[in-house]
Amino acid sequence: MFARHEPRADERPDTDALVFGVKFVMVLLLLFAAAHFGTSTLAMQWFAASVVDERAHAHLASVREATEETRPTYVRAAYASGVPAPRAREYSLTSVIAEYEKVIYIDRTTMNLYLIVDGATSATYPILSIPRAGAGGYLRHAVYPVVDRTTDQYSSIAGVHFPYAVRFSEHLMIHGWPYQPGGTPVSASYVGSGVRLASRDAARVFQFADEKTIVYVNGGDSANVPTLASIELRERALPSVGSIAYALADIETGEILLERNGDANRAIASITKLMTGVIAQELIDDAREIPVRYRGVRYTSFDLLYPLMLRSDNSVSNEYAAFLGTEHFIDAMNAKARTLGMESTSFADPSGLSRYNRSTARDLIRLARYLYTDHEALLAVSKQPSMSIYDDRGRAWVMTNQNRYAGDAYFIGGKLGFTDEARRTGLSIAAVPVGDEVRTVAIAVLGSNDWKRDTDLLIDWLKRSGEPGTLARP
Repeated sequence: MFARHEPRADERPDTDALVFGVKFVMVLLLLFAAAHFGTSTLAMQWFAASVVDERAHAHLASVREATEETRPTYVRAAYASGVPAPRAREYSLTSVIAEYEKVIYIDRTTMNLYLIVDGATSATYPILSIPRAGAGGYLRHAVYPVVDRTTDQYSSIAGVHFPYAVRFSEHLMIHGWPYQPGGTPVSASYVGSGVRLASRDAARVFQFADEKTIVYVNGGDSANVPTLASIELRERALPSVGSIAYALADIETGEILLERNGDANRAIASITKLMTGVIAQELIDDAREIPVRYRGVRYTSFDLLYPLMLRSDNSVSNEYAAFLGTEHFIDAMNAKARTLGMESTSFADPSGLSRYNRSTARDLIRLARYLYTDHEALLAVSKQPSMSIYDDRGRAWVMTNQNRYAGDAYFIGGKLGFTDEARRTGLSIAAVPVGDEVRTVAIAVLGSNDWKRDTDLLIDWLKRSGEPGTLARP
């Protein structure tokens, strides 16, 4: 009854245009997702196996009790260039000279620094000051590799220039007389976090040092260690920190100097990865190769700390967990938190994407203190401005640190994070001038719109509050 209607050419669907339109929309969605979540997150979601879903609070309440762990006997230095890191054995000047060709010898007893080549002393310089306990890494009896050299090392945290700086052990350096921006030298009573020489002497040490040079510090750990006094702060207007919760603490004494909502339980985002790095370091041998499936290659466990810390790579977090078994790895993270007294902390995944990865500013200070005492290598990784690591096929993976404190001489290490629920978060360890001394502090910032600004405000407040003479004495 009805004649079949044959569509005219201009009525037929334009298949090519339709396919193009669908592809165009998909590309737009992909670009939006990459901008919002980051390419590492997408890679984790699409390629990484064993993606962790967000487990309910009931699971978090049933974490197994911590078991006794095997402690490593040495810390591998992330920065070593063919030079061994400090090891857990006794050194003497004789053994060091026999083992190493070029030695910078720091004698804390005589307060002299010696340059030694092939067993012979080539120069001796008086040490004007050495770091005290709590000053960003106390000088311990050990052998350290030279990290790098710079003619002018500036620290935005300390607000001071260090001429002819030779850094070692990431936390410490040999340098000339510090000066403020504009050229004013610091006072003679200023005790920083480095070994201070006269600038002309530091210049000679700078010329002597190279990648094969090691620094040897003599003496027992108790030598010349002063009793740490509590920091007595002057009355100052509180900083206008925008974070919902924060805590500023003396990392050596554990004393909370300033806080807001320190016990508020909040999502912590990628601060999680500090605990992921702890578990990876303590349960996986550094040299073990781990597959990163979205890249199709393997890297050593230690080298993967770099994308974990610098890139905040979520897929690397998952690969660490999958290597040991995801559930076991997350249980280990929660058990470790309990052993550190982080009673208000819980982990549901190894990356921080889960809203159930939660902690408090006070708990994060406990984590910072543990990192400072037991995981120097992890902190050293976290402060590197950039790094290249190599896979099992010899190809380089080049990366840059997202942390704006990276490379600062007074920044010891830390991690920042972001999710929609957590907002901006950060946990930082830094050496901060307080009066005429330098003290190591930890700053935990949660629920911030600008973690760097808030951290800067807390550091500046501490520096202003601790004017000369404000350190309480025993």
